[in-house]
Amino acid sequence: MEYKFLESKRKEEFDIVCQKHPNAPRSFLLKTDLLRRGLAPTEPAMKRLQDPYYEHCPEVLFQWHHADRTTDYKVPGPFCFNDGTCVWFILSPPPYDPYTLDLINDEFWILSDGEPLEEVHFFKKPEYYDKMTTSGVPMQKVANLGGPDMFYFCQSRHCHSWSEGLQCKFCDMDYNAKHQMKMGRGFKIRITPDEIYETTCEALKEKGRWRFMFLTGGADPREKFERELEINISLIKAITKAGKEILGVDRLPLNIIMTPLEEEQNRRLFDAGISGLGNYIEVWDKEKWKLTCPGKEKNIGYDKWIEKTLKAVDIFGKGNVVCGFVPGIEMAPPPYGFTDIDEAVNSSLTGYDFLLKNGVIPVGSNWSVMPGTEFFKMGATPPPLEFYAKLDIGRYELMKKHEIGILAHQWYYKHQPLAGHVDWLRLL
Repeated sequence: MEYKFLESKRKEEFDIVCQKHPNAPRSFLLKTDLLRRGLAPTEPAMKRLQDPYYEHCPEVLFQWHHADRTTDYKVPGPFCFNDGTCVWFILSPPPYDPYTLDLINDEFWILSDGEPLEEVHFFKKPEYYDKMTTSGVPMQKVANLGGPDMFYFCQSRHCHSWSEGLQCKFCDMDYNAKHQMKMGRGFKIRITPDEIYETTCEALKEKGRWRFMFLTGGADPREKFERELEINISLIKAITKAGKEILGVDRLPLNIIMTPLEEEQNRRLFDAGISGLGNYIEVWDKEKWKLTCPGKEKNIGYDKWIEKTLKAVDIFGKGNVVCGFVPGIEMAPPPYGFTDIDEAVNSSLTGYDFLLKNGVIPVGSNWSVMPGTEFFKMGATPPPLEFYAKLDIGRYELMKKHEIGILAHQWYYKHQPLAGHVDWLRLL
């Protein structure tokens, strides 16, 4: 029977998947479903969240909501369950049959049809959020909370693939940047080394809070990605300088997500202070990749993408190179995706197995059908919860089989609120 997301019933679907996969922790499945269906907060819950104690997401990378944000309320980014499972706060329209966020005895709870499912906790606002750089930029626009112990930087909210109409079909980067500027949210397209240095210095003064940080941004293929690389290196040096001055360390736990590079370019990244590298291929099937990621196909190509990602292991080491996916786009509208759950799952698991054999960790952020994307324009809707359950369980079994990067990634769940695979690492 053809799956129709907008006709499916939240509670019924969730209960069926829990019954079919009794070994899957219920909190993991709930996180995945919250990323699919989102939340509809009650008025009391939203009013309580306006307390200045809480972090509020400045939305400087992707929107992550299934509809353009129109609420006047400030909305948080990540939150967690009692077991530590970290989830991104996603507002959703009624057709998505979202879960409810409400207050019970003055505490935040996730409800499904009035039934309390999980108590949740929102994170304290970082102290640097209220400070300004000397250039007059709010520091929360420079570095954003990605979890209780992680902050990240987006050096550019523009990907050059958008300039040619070759952007990835699931991506809303440039659309979202224009949308945020139109709404007057103080959106910043690019950050400078001085801004990132000053913000990192202030963030690191909140001692004991941070465990990880990463740098990302839109791709720039000009001069064989040399322009993008040089900008990133200048930012990395600024972050490293802050770490040395504030903490007295030569190397911070800093990773970067960017286009696969030549060996010499990767060496420069490592020498500048990067400890881990992420090359995001997005989807494994070669033909669907060409359709879904036309800019990446034009500027690098599928085979070269994989080849360069594997070679990066020689520099960064096994378990320190990740290949990112967007779990869910395997079931985008045909011909971009598969219609059969098992076919879609097996396609990705084939890729995950290959990568793990070669010392690369498969990671990613679950698909959110965001306004402004080509898939949204096609009327795409989230795939079945069953797809994600099978994919996460399959990846977990592969991670057990290959025994790579397990110790390095077991704490990763605290700062990846947009995907389920990190939570399964806790069971290894």
